[in-house]
Amino acid sequence: MKRHLILSLALVALMGLASCSDDNSTNTYSYTVATNNRALTATNVDATPYFSQTSTSIELDLTNYTIVVNTSALFNDEGDGISFATPTMTLTYDNSMASGTYAFKSSSVNTSVSQLQGMIDLTTGTLYMSYQVDGEYQVYATSQLLYTYCNTTISAESASPYSHIQSSYCFLLDESGKTCTMQISNFIGSNSGVVLSSTLNFPSLTLTPTSTGYKVTAVEAKSSSSGDGAYKLEDVNVVIDRQGRTVMGSFTYDDRSFVFKGSMLDSNS
Repeated sequence: MKRHLILSLALVALMGLASCSDDNSTNTYSYTVATNNRALTATNVDATPYFSQTSTSIELDLTNYTIVVNTSALFNDEGDGISFATPTMTLTYDNSMASGTYAFKSSSVNTSVSQLQGMIDLTTGTLYMSYQVDGEYQVYATSQLLYTYCNTTISAESASPYSHIQSSYCFLLDESGKTCTMQISNFIGSNSGVVLSSTLNFPSLTLTPTSTGYKVTAVEAKSSSSGDGAYKLEDVNVVIDRQGRTVMGSFTYDDRSFVFKGSMLDSNS
């Protein structure tokens, strides 16, 4: 029996696909996620990338450990782009990455798409891919900009720096690619190590796709209403790399300086 699941990203993570099993099924899963695409001209990777947000369907066979991806991306405002389905690709466990992360690749998907490489984290549901189209475009695609594996350092004048790995950072991009919401999980506000809130959302931050990745900035950012009350960050400055796989950022909260650095897939970063 095949399961067909239309899952939100949060539900993918909660399911813990890496550990799913069903004695009465083929252990095959199908789900759809939103994908953030950055298309660059392959011959001029320093040019401004074109951002598009599309849907990607994923077919997982966790008995034979294979994956099929059906996705698309746009290259310009005129609507030029690509839509394709991959052949069945083998999932290969990557022990250099976080537990539950598998790599896949296809040197030639079809006559247009080549050099496809990707990874999927079966614990969080995060999908990452890169591929070339007609030798003209280089596309980087991620299902979510979620950075679970981060180190955060808090500094204040009256205390020694305090570092921890409890907080994670997620950037939810709007369809225009011009603003985003920064979501912080397990927010720790001081060197006491006490978690002030399990989840905080800071909406309407400025998002700038660049030739080297994304920039996220805000002079001031206030969390949306929650039971924990409003939190205010200042001088938010975040850089996400070209492939979307690593993040570096800083902000100020309650006269304390916060610096974080981490990875989408690599728990050793």
